[in-house]
Amino acid sequence: MDDLSGVIGRLGYLGLLGVDGRFEPLLEDDPAVYAYRRVLDDRVLLVVANWSARTVPLELDPSAAGSDPVRLIGNHPDEGASAPLRPWEARVHLGGH
Repeated sequence: MDDLSGVIGRLGYLGLLGVDGRFEPLLEDDPAVYAYRRVLDDRVLLVVANWSARTVPLELDPSAAGSDPVRLIGNHPDEGASAPLRPWEARVHLGGH
């Protein structure tokens, strides 16, 4: 588990990417998954959420989360940026571009 200062430091990227980054919707035809990227300079923010009561595969290009993605927040234990989404799971990853 991250210490509080590490989490707060990473949250600074959320505001920056959420306001200024380029929005890229992903998996638009998947009714169970809401996914998008925000890209700004050399950073990539990947947001994924499972809107269903079943585990679903996360069928994204491996580069969707950028290079060396780090999970910022999620409601289940971390299993990586490309792991299947568990029921009602949401997570956010920050990677390089």
